[in-house]
Amino acid sequence: MIAIKKCFSLALSEARKLPKITDPDLEKALFYARAFIKNDGVERVKDAADCGRHGDTSAQINSAAGYLALAFDALEAVGEDLKAEETQNSLSRACTFFHFAGHGFLNLGNVNRAADAYWRSGVSGSCADKATSLSIRSLARAKICYQDIGITEKSDQMHILEWHARLLASTGIRSILLDLWRVTSLYGVSLRRWTVSIALTLFVFTLLYEGFARSGLLSGAEEGWTTLISAFYFAVVTTTTVGYGEIHPVGPLAQIAVVLNIFVGYVLFAIGTTILGRKVLSR
Repeated sequence: MIAIKKCFSLALSEARKLPKITDPDLEKALFYARAFIKNDGVERVKDAADCGRHGDTSAQINSAAGYLALAFDALEAVGEDLKAEETQNSLSRACTFFHFAGHGFLNLGNVNRAADAYWRSGVSGSCADKATSLSIRSLARAKICYQDIGITEKSDQMHILEWHARLLASTGIRSILLDLWRVTSLYGVSLRRWTVSIALTLFVFTLLYEGFARSGLLSGAEEGWTTLISAFYFAVVTTTTVGYGEIHPVGPLAQIAVVLNIFVGYVLFAIGTTILGRKVLSR
């Protein structure tokens, strides 16, 4: 959890930086909105942004720019101590305003700018004590937006941040399962982690089955058993659930180990299918 919070803290540092804006109308609207805020016009900018959400194109640009300005103003109030009450309130406001800005940009058809606002919203909300449902939704929307415009790498990053946030917000058995998913494949994104998990599973069960064979807990291992090689063979056929049947467990301890091996195999291959599916869909 500490590593995840550090990840969000680093992302927050990036979220605080003003994005490069090439649209002159948006740049102008953002400049005036920030100027009004500096002159204690926070409520005025918020009211104008709320009113312009469903107006014409010009009003929607001003609305999105207003929310963006309000969000950056909230982030400026964030101190070093993220647990301080004032900081928590500022992060919550930033999360909300960035989210509304994302909606505004999406309505304007500016998917790239919407994705940028959504991820800033998700990061801001996730740096609070616990990730909120709004921050999780924002990261999910950012993931979809980046996927729609073909930026696969960014989409994968948003997917990871989204499930980091879900992990922070979860408790009990759900938290344990999400953490295992994170460790084994980085939420179905990392083929390298999945491959290492498969190799580690085979390594552990190979050693376990070698011990069982020497203890007489594997029937069929009395003759023709080659040290470690036969154990590796049995680990592979059990993990892949092929199970030829020439070797089978004897006693509850060995039987429990085999059942656990089969369960781990099913889970890992399901995760592998997810990873391959994501890679195919991203092409």
